[in-house]
Amino acid sequence: MANGQAGRKMDPQIKQRGLDLMDKGNTILQVAKRLGVSESLVRNWHRERPAKAPDDIQEPESDPST
Repeated sequence: MANGQAGRKMDPQIKQRGLDLMDKGNTILQVAKRLGVSESLVRNWHRERPAKAPDDIQEPESDPST
């Protein structure tokens, strides 16, 4: 690529920091600017990670009277 960064490995700590920032409500644009990376890179990180299940969802308890 023209910018000389094609295929460059990203530090896993930077990626994790970006994901943590998104978990705290930051937008892709905000994360990209804060970490000094492209929006498309942050968008890819977001797409690649598995979906998180909300912590507050619980299985209903069975009613022994039924």
